[in-house]
Amino acid sequence: MPMRVDAPFRGLRGLVVLGVVVVAVAMYAISGGQRFGSGAPDPCRVEVAVEVLEVRGGPDAALPVLSTAPRGAVLDAQRVVQNGFRLLADDRWVAQEGVATAAGADCG
Repeated sequence: MPMRVDAPFRGLRGLVVLGVVVVAVAMYAISGGQRFGSGAPDPCRVEVAVEVLEVRGGPDAALPVLSTAPRGAVLDAQRVVQNGFRLLADDRWVAQEGVATAAGADCG
């Protein structure tokens, strides 16, 4: 029986396919079942923990109040804390002691 030229490659091809499957299963297990590419951490969101939270233009209590937020309000925030203030979006700051990380958020 003559030997086919591609016969040695059939085993190698099967081994490569098996290797790809093993790597894919391992990556799925490591990611906890989340889709790859969605590996960005959960956004930072904070919940107002005081009666009225003052929002300022910088990380300093001497700066003017731009707006306020009521207890229970959930605000988009950054992972930056400076001088006891947490950075929100659009260069707005709130006292870190007046907020708590919202459920399911990652504020590092």
